[in-house]
Formats: sequence, structure tokens, C-alpha cells
Amino acid sequence: MIIGIGIDIVANSRIRKNTGNMRFMRRIFTDTEIAYFRKKVNMHQSIAASFAAKEAFFKALGTGIISAGLAIRDIGIAREKGGRPYITMSPKVRAYIATTYKTRSPAVYLSISHEKEYSVAVAVIETSDKRQ
Repeated sequence: MIIGIGIDIVANSRIRKNTGNMRFMRRIFTDTEIAYFRKKVNMHQSIAASFAAKEAFFKALGTGIISAGLAIRDIGIAREKGGRPYITMSPKVRAYIATTYKTRSPAVYLSISHEKEYSVAVAVIETSDKRQ
């Protein structure tokens, strides 16, 4: 069963303004994400793409970020060795999903893309469990 599908697009220029603001960065991203961004040539594009991915995930969850009592840092965007992105979830997010959707093992499919001006992400959350 698909729990939800989310999509988000971000203007890279909006994020570029905040990349030097560590208060902004630490409010949105985990330390692991920030370390990843620092290795990138076009850091602001990677930051914008990860921001879009987080937004897309929460849209797919059907909650928005704040209405579920979750924080945007409760998820992280990580990459496999080949570069494929995936979502990491805090215990708080896992508990929310388990309670709300009666599942403990959701599959999250994530696609991220960016170019000079915009970054976009799509997230699909699926479970093999039936909703009760």
C-alpha cells in the first residue's frame, strides 16, 4: 500500500543565501549531511536538493513537518556508494509511522535532481502492511 507521494522544487538561489548561515544549516540538516555538503563543488545545489527531498518526504507522509510534531532534522538524506539517495529516520519518525500507518517497515523511494537554477525531489512511501 502506498502511504503517500510527495514532490518539492526549490530555487537554488534561495538556498545559496543561507549556506553560510550555520544556524539555518544546523536547524535543517544533520551533522552527516553538512559534512557531505562541504565536499561538494556546487554545495548550494546539493543543499537545495536535500532540502527538497526532506520536504517531499513530509508531503508523502501526509503531515507537513510541524503538524505531526516532527522536526525536519528527524530525517536525513544519505547516499549509497553509487550516489543513490535514501532517507534515514529518527526513532521519533519511525514511531509516528508505526502508530499512524500501523507499520514498522515502510519503504521510501527517493529521487533527487538539480541543475543550475532549481532542485527537485520526489518521495514515495510504501508499506506491504494493510492499513487498519
